[in-house]
Amino acid sequence: MSFETFFLGREKIKNPFVEKMISASKKIGDKGAGSISMRYGSRIIITSKNASLSSLTENDFVEVVDYDAVRNIALVIGMSEPSSAAALHWLIYRRDGINAIISVFDKDISEPDFDIAMEALKLLRNSNCIKLKNYGHVSVGKNMEEALEGLKCL
Repeated sequence: MSFETFFLGREKIKNPFVEKMISASKKIGDKGAGSISMRYGSRIIITSKNASLSSLTENDFVEVVDYDAVRNIALVIGMSEPSSAAALHWLIYRRDGINAIISVFDKDISEPDFDIAMEALKLLRNSNCIKLKNYGHVSVGKNMEEALEGLKCL
């Protein structure tokens, strides 16, 4: 789901959820590459492109203000591009009750496309942790603790 990024501002993200996500990433350990995000009102805070889950810092986060699925454009604030999973996370957050998402990518992943996003939404009706073919695992929760708990399905 390769999207175009339009920067509304190029500044470091100052958000109370950043510390929570850094702390959570330390609990994830070395499960591989991935992304972590939290809903912040109508926006999301997500790891930046190429950020390593095992060594996140305050500089590894981007705020997605809006995402236009028709034009495939993400409006963001941050110092770098958002994770390739940003569009997938944005679409999952349209479902009520989800406020935290952790994605752990397979070694040879393809960028999530619209079909992967639709499959994720379908599978998340029955489980908070799912495996997506050609992508990896996605764990969701009403908070970060619940999303971390869901990683036990790996």
